[in-house]
Amino acid sequence: MSEISHQNAKKLIQASMGGLLSGAEKEALARHLEPCAACRLYASQMAALEVDLRRSFHTRWDPPQQPSNNVIVFSHQKVRAHILYRNILSLAGSAVIGILLFAAILFAVSILPRQSIPGGIRITPAGIQQDTHQPTTSVEKNTRTQVITYTVQTGDTILGIAQKFDLAPETILWGNPDTFVDQPYVLQPGIVLNILPVDGAYHRWKAGDHLNDVARSYGVSPQAIVDWAGNYLDLQTLGDYSNPRIETGTMLVIPGGKRPFISITPPEY
Repeated sequence: MSEISHQNAKKLIQASMGGLLSGAEKEALARHLEPCAACRLYASQMAALEVDLRRSFHTRWDPPQQPSNNVIVFSHQKVRAHILYRNILSLAGSAVIGILLFAAILFAVSILPRQSIPGGIRITPAGIQQDTHQPTTSVEKNTRTQVITYTVQTGDTILGIAQKFDLAPETILWGNPDTFVDQPYVLQPGIVLNILPVDGAYHRWKAGDHLNDVARSYGVSPQAIVDWAGNYLDLQTLGDYSNPRIETGTMLVIPGGKRPFISITPPEY
């Protein structure tokens, strides 16, 4: 028998499972398998499947004595049916495991208490949500009424400093008008910055200032400035808003105050 192709070799391998090969076919298949690693692997796989078939179906397979194409087709169909059967069992097992795992997760989440973590993120049974109610602690931003200072470190940015104190970046600029003069690129290590307790602006009182005009320039009401505890303004001694008794040079926190943005152009080097 002349040399055979891979396709014919696979058919002969299938037929050999039932002992259906003639002497010439066995010799031709042996000559083909010797150099062909792929067909040798296929032959070993088919032999393993034959063992599985006999164990799974509990039947005795007595092949006919004469080669028959119908027997080859039958064995191939039986192999395919066995593979399909095993795949179905595998998928069913995976589905059951997935359902049990999902049920376990739901049970675990349902009994977990709601937890809050810094930054306004809340863990609940429904998932992770933004918490609109910040936890009340001794370092919470709204409990501080006084201006504190911060020394700029190497690598600091205005945005990073603002995030560190839970403020808007504009508040860092507007809280340090004498330092920046609306030029944030002058930030450098060693500079001491005012850190306001709330978002807003910091105003240095000048001779001739009127409380109504100052409040209007920052877009707030005069009462917001007067009511801020850290400004220590007493209505009993303050007098008229148009000519209040406020010493020149006094620094006032303007809660919610805003200043017009100035076009910032870095210097050319």
